[in-house]
Amino acid sequence: MIRGHEWMSVALCTAFAATSLGLLACGDDGATGGAGGDGGGLLDAPSEDQGFQLQLDPLVPGGGEVHLCREFVVPGEGEISIERFETSFAPGMHHILAYRTNKSPAEAVDEVFDCGEIPGQIFYAESADAPGAQFPEGVGIKLNGGDVIRMELHALNVENAEALMPVRLNALYAKTPLTSEAGSFFMYDRDIAIPAQGSFTARMHCEIPSDIEILTILPHVHVRGTAQRMWVSGGDLAEPKLFLETKGYADQEARKFAPGELSIKQGQFLDFECDYENPTALDIVEGPSKDLNEMCMLLGDYYPRMAREGEWCTLVGSGPVMDGSHDCGEAFQALNEGLNLDFAAEVVMTSVCSEALGAWNDLGNCGFNNCADVCPGPQCNDCAGPKCVDEFVACQAAKCEPQ
Repeated sequence: MIRGHEWMSVALCTAFAATSLGLLACGDDGATGGAGGDGGGLLDAPSEDQGFQLQLDPLVPGGGEVHLCREFVVPGEGEISIERFETSFAPGMHHILAYRTNKSPAEAVDEVFDCGEIPGQIFYAESADAPGAQFPEGVGIKLNGGDVIRMELHALNVENAEALMPVRLNALYAKTPLTSEAGSFFMYDRDIAIPAQGSFTARMHCEIPSDIEILTILPHVHVRGTAQRMWVSGGDLAEPKLFLETKGYADQEARKFAPGELSIKQGQFLDFECDYENPTALDIVEGPSKDLNEMCMLLGDYYPRMAREGEWCTLVGSGPVMDGSHDCGEAFQALNEGLNLDFAAEVVMTSVCSEALGAWNDLGNCGFNNCADVCPGPQCNDCAGPKCVDEFVACQAAKCEPQ
């Protein structure tokens, strides 16, 4: 999975220099999950008139941790409605994700490969701690025959010997027309810096552009996470309403809500935060490793489906929340120098002042919104450079008020 700042450092440093500007908790148990699983063993594929199956059969080295993907072409023609998913997987599964892509059938990679970029919106998510979506009647996922979709597996082989870790994901067709299309959240705080033997809180603010009903929230931190909280605010609420509170790494089961129980209105906000305690001698930054990095992320299912920017918390006004002393240009310089690996640089990027925070988030959001399907990668520079020039100029101009 893409590191939070990676697209910016890879894409923008080179691209802007060429212009006149100057510069999920690894689970060890697993069998059958999802909605309607068969209780054990590999799932059989549904008949052609009932649905289709995605298959991944990786060999994972003993003690190895993998992020592997495979792409598939949705069968049939025209719009296809999915009302239910089933999964089966081997012990050691951390998460399964299924994404939309913008690829043509001829571009689909019909073999196992190492995952990298985020190719598009998620439409299915399941972790070792929580089964995937279960939709109310009339709600489901819409795809089209000929769409290219990608399945991702993050897994850890806890055995010493190489092991086959098969995954099956069945998508079952709706028996009656859908009245509403479901969507999936992918809200990810890319700004985390936890000092050795210290603590840290990561905060995120997400604008919601339309009325939605939340069905599931799946919290996610790594081993140093001690708590997550999520509120809804704005609109006719006199004060923020807390609706999610966890105990961190040991408490990552999905929270489920009945239709109408958690309604979010257009113009309201979702805010969340993650607390960390780091008893080790290692400085910790955001990233994919359970032991060496941290995450502050919320996945979830809801309806009706929003635009991608709403699902990713990358609308204007959305992004990490902080109130430090560094301006946007200083944060960008630290990004280029640190590449997410240098803790001192990450500290700068997590302490942007409030006056420059909007410009910093706009720059990050621009990359995710425009170039997530090619960054990191050889086409990243060509994409992010010309599409994020205005945001870069605004970032360089955004300064902190004198103290």
